[in-house]
Amino acid sequence: MEKHKFAILFVASLLVFLPLAAVGQEPPPVKIGLLYPMSGAQAAVGREALRGAQIAADMVNESGGIWNRRKIEFVIGDAHNTDAAKTETERLCTMEKVKVILGVYASNLAFVAHPVANKYGVFFWESNAIAPRLRQMGHKYTFFFGPPAMGYGHNSAQSIVDIVCPALNVAPKDLKVAAVYQGTEWGKSSTGEAFVPKAKELGLNVVLDAPYDPNTLDFTPLVQKVKLARPDLIALQNYVDDGFRFFESAKRNGLNPKVWFSQGSVFVEVPDAQEKFGSDMNYFLATNQVPGGNINNLAAAVQAQYREFLKRYDQKYKQKMASEASIVFTAAIVLFEHILPAAGSDDPDKLAAVSHEIVLPYTMTARPAGLKFSAANAELANQNVRASTMVRQLFNGKFYAVWPKEIAEIKPMLPIPEFGKRAISDADVEKQLVVPKEFLAQ
Repeated sequence: MEKHKFAILFVASLLVFLPLAAVGQEPPPVKIGLLYPMSGAQAAVGREALRGAQIAADMVNESGGIWNRRKIEFVIGDAHNTDAAKTETERLCTMEKVKVILGVYASNLAFVAHPVANKYGVFFWESNAIAPRLRQMGHKYTFFFGPPAMGYGHNSAQSIVDIVCPALNVAPKDLKVAAVYQGTEWGKSSTGEAFVPKAKELGLNVVLDAPYDPNTLDFTPLVQKVKLARPDLIALQNYVDDGFRFFESAKRNGLNPKVWFSQGSVFVEVPDAQEKFGSDMNYFLATNQVPGGNINNLAAAVQAQYREFLKRYDQKYKQKMASEASIVFTAAIVLFEHILPAAGSDDPDKLAAVSHEIVLPYTMTARPAGLKFSAANAELANQNVRASTMVRQLFNGKFYAVWPKEIAEIKPMLPIPEFGKRAISDADVEKQLVVPKEFLAQ
């Protein structure tokens, strides 16, 4: 009898202490798929995307995680080309069983990744891809945090009228513009179908409209064609490898416009460009969907958060940050701090519902200019209609906002000197500041 009594007491003690032990256990992580090009030609971009996302996750995890202390954990997919983007999305959805994916950067990758995620009912938070047709594919669970292609093109053309023409002291009709861009859907939608028509509408003199094959190895014929047009401004749009090849050919052949303008040129944004071309990258104007600029008009908490991100990046990686890190950080932090907590779970239907409900003013996002999604049946479905772009000028590996004027950090310095004559000291750049030095975001 005593033996049975002891057994009963032992079992009862387990029933008392097991729940207490469970309370002390670390809750299971929230698994998020992270889909970017981690190898191949765009690996530098994918690396920066991962860094931005990881810092966002670290900051949220350190502040208590989400859903009662659950930590964010990434399951990484390598979308280094379209085939890999498709198979990796499939793996994340089926084998890894993630319910949320953050990605994917390039429009050509998004065209194959989004349909797979949609097929499995997985919520896809698109941080970058800009092709309008992506927004017209009827994917219920795909949401676009950044601006569409026309946002790039229209804003680029407007900024040229607003800041380039005055800096050069010329009327728009007298500024000769050459548009040189990839003949891909991304290039055509952002430059051929958006920038070029808008530039003409604003009275700019477009002397050359030149789409090209991104697989081109020798850009000499195209560079010579551009030289013959004698443009004052070259609006350039490309990825990393083809951008390097074109710019290298331009330097070799002495193509020296008054303004180099990146209308979405990824190669301008990566630190590798500084290593490859040195001071010849100085003075580049670049349109991008980046955060930053004079961020002192943002909410105090958002200012502090973004500065903390910059500090962590600098301390951890000790190098110049590419824009992709800040782009993905700002997309990720909104997902982690607003969308996921409001949904209360990773259920795609709940995530889609709260995405349509949440509205953030421009003061609450470091990437311009706030958050508000269009309806699922809109022409551009599930698009952040408040997403915008800014124009920055590059000096010594650092970007300074120049447009819109409300968030400008410096006056644009134009015209651009010829190749080999673009070295400038940080002190001379700082003479052009329109805000106190301590106001600079990075």
